[in-house]
Amino acid sequence: MTPTMTTIILAAVFAIPAISNGSSKWALHGVESGVTVFTSQVAGSAVPKVRAIAEVPASTDKVWSYITGQNFKVKGLKEKKSVGNCGTGCELTYVRIGYPFIDDRHYVAQIVSSVEDKDGAKLYHRKWREVSGQTPSSVNAIIVEMVDGSWTLEPVDGGTKTKITYENHIDLGGDLPPSLFKGGFINSAYTILQNIIAKN
Repeated sequence: MTPTMTTIILAAVFAIPAISNGSSKWALHGVESGVTVFTSQVAGSAVPKVRAIAEVPASTDKVWSYITGQNFKVKGLKEKKSVGNCGTGCELTYVRIGYPFIDDRHYVAQIVSSVEDKDGAKLYHRKWREVSGQTPSSVNAIIVEMVDGSWTLEPVDGGTKTKITYENHIDLGGDLPPSLFKGGFINSAYTILQNIIAKN
């Protein structure tokens, strides 16, 4: 999907161990191999939301092309396909995820993308959230009802570098104990951005 202009207000704050986030606060989790990760509690979920921040010595165009391309892989993703449009720069996407010994999960996400000029380069946004009542009843999988995240790619040093801000929250639900998923979910934020750094 080619991103088009639309208005998205995203928090992309890089900074201190505890940051106000409306109803909760971002707390520093750690720094590893150039990636800083914060966590924030989510009402009704034992799994926190993560925010990972890193800087890459590549243009936002290059980084965007990578994370939206075929070579960008996410652990546990079994299926991802477009199932419709929802307006300017907006797409409905069906997602099915699965891990060994865990029942498959699925959901439909509303994904809104935008791009704008900033300091002679491109500032990219992408934000997603689950949409209820859209998953196909013919698929044998548990519906995920808590999904929320975003990408922000901001040009740095006249576009020669990119500041990446990645936020994500997903609660797999069902009878899966959150403790079995929480640690790996937080660690994935480090891994995803470290892989982007390595590829760019």
